[in-house]
Amino acid sequence: TCANAATINAATKDIQTALAGQPSAALHLRLPLPQAPSRQAGDLVYGEAVGLINEHRYDAALVSLRQAGLAFGPHPDVLTYLGFTYRKLGDRARAQSFYRQALEIAPDHRGVLEYFGELKVERGDMAGARTNLARLEQVCRFGCYEAEELRRWIALGHDPSA
Repeated sequence: TCANAATINAATKDIQTALAGQPSAALHLRLPLPQAPSRQAGDLVYGEAVGLINEHRYDAALVSLRQAGLAFGPHPDVLTYLGFTYRKLGDRARAQSFYRQALEIAPDHRGVLEYFGELKVERGDMAGARTNLARLEQVCRFGCYEAEELRRWIALGHDPSA
């Protein structure tokens, strides 16, 4: 006889019961629960995502960012890079949603303030971009790269590298 005969028979019975419209109450007790990646694995996939973003491999970066999100839950760095990645893929509405989520968690996050300001410049919302810049100037009392970069975007009215 098969060593797994009892398990196979129980699974077969569950399938037959489910097909008859009466799922087994015990079925969920035998199914393994999905496991979220560990924080260490989350660090690895987050680092991988940043590397992929730097290589402009945005679709692949999204996969890694989603895995990092499973490991960390709502995290402003992950949400910011999700927004950035969707913006680079042309999905500005989704980018805005992720930027707003990041700001809800971390209102002074320099990265999201910069990138959301850049999105506003892309949309022609210069007043909104200036609001983000003013907030960055409060957060970075002695100056910071993010404020300088957004200032360049505003001065030109578009991506300085374009």
